[in-house]
Amino acid sequence: MVKFVSLVGFGWLEERKKDDEIYFGDKNKEGKFGNESLKKLKYQLASFDKVVKKRTTSDAITADTFNAFDKTLLDEITDVQTIFNQIEAVVDHCSVEKNAFEIQIKQLSIDNDKLLKQIMSQEIVHIAVNSVDILNVNKSCVHKCNKCLELETELLKKKDLIEKDVYDKLLKSYSTLKMDCISLELTTQLNQIFFQKDNFYENQNAPTFNQLFEINKLKAQSQEKDTVIRKLKGMIKSLSGKDSMENIKKYIDEIETINIELEHSNDTCSIQRTLQLSNCSNQYKSVENSDLNAQLHEKVFAIAALKNELRKLKGINVVDTVVSKPSATIAP
Repeated sequence: MVKFVSLVGFGWLEERKKDDEIYFGDKNKEGKFGNESLKKLKYQLASFDKVVKKRTTSDAITADTFNAFDKTLLDEITDVQTIFNQIEAVVDHCSVEKNAFEIQIKQLSIDNDKLLKQIMSQEIVHIAVNSVDILNVNKSCVHKCNKCLELETELLKKKDLIEKDVYDKLLKSYSTLKMDCISLELTTQLNQIFFQKDNFYENQNAPTFNQLFEINKLKAQSQEKDTVIRKLKGMIKSLSGKDSMENIKKYIDEIETINIELEHSNDTCSIQRTLQLSNCSNQYKSVENSDLNAQLHEKVFAIAALKNELRKLKGINVVDTVVSKPSATIAP
């Protein structure tokens, strides 16, 4: 009976040993107390195996010795049972910790899934927003490019208009300068005519040195205006060749300076011309008076000649004493 109980206890202990080794080997490798308990249990089982092998041999001891051995065996079994109870408590504690750890892992996985979903949603929103921004940027770029092209076309049109306006201004200034030149030429011609008449009557009314100096000055001014007109013609020809805007602006500045100088010279010329006209008008009046006096003398001489012819026809030999034809004189 004792032998059967011992064998049954031995078989149960072996199965429990295997189960504990598998369980503790897989689940509680890091448990220090479980490893020590297993080592102690292995040691007890090894000693129990030795005793069982010794008791089951043919040279078995007496019943008293076997009873004493059974008592010690029961003590060992109780010790083993207490050890197993402790191990079970540790295993239960480990299982509780394992469940808590699994719960934490599940919670972490749930949190991880939530974070992944949040990141994916944020990524989708970011992609959508970026796509909208990229589309807006592309649209703005296209709009800006179209605006730049429009501005370039407008600039080309304005450039053509500016060149045309500059050309028109130059033509107007050229025409005004030409008219001024014509007026100056007329004044010079009148002055030459008056100068010739003055030379004709130089015995009494010879022109002074100042008048000759003013006439020469007017001639020089007319020559300067001729040179200015030539320059303007050259500028107009160069502008007709479509120069750059900088050259056009430069020409405009030069023309403005020339116009200012010409206006100043025109003012001086107009003043001098008024003086010359006043002098010439006075001289012309004096010349007209001298011409009238000469005509009167000629008419008197003709009347006297006619009277003499009439007297000859009538047989009168007396001839009126007529003064010979005098030369034309100018009243002072």
